[in-house]
Amino acid sequence: MTAQKYRTKKGRELFRPILTLREAQHLMIDDDMDGWCLACGESQRPVEPDAEHYLCESCRENMVFGIEQLILRGIAKVKEDEA
Repeated sequence: MTAQKYRTKKGRELFRPILTLREAQHLMIDDDMDGWCLACGESQRPVEPDAEHYLCESCRENMVFGIEQLILRGIAKVKEDEA
């Protein structure tokens, strides 16, 4: 998983996760309990798949979401696996 900086409609800069299709499938099937902080771009564990606004251990902001939640909301980007 990598991070991509993006700007919200309100102008705030956040970090979205970029996953390969294989990584996204693994997360959905294996219930790894991964989360992602939109404020700093750090991954967090354990986080429920539907987590929203959990406290980040790195930056201390309430911006941690479950990866599956970010995929469903269209925030996380899923790209094709490279050959």
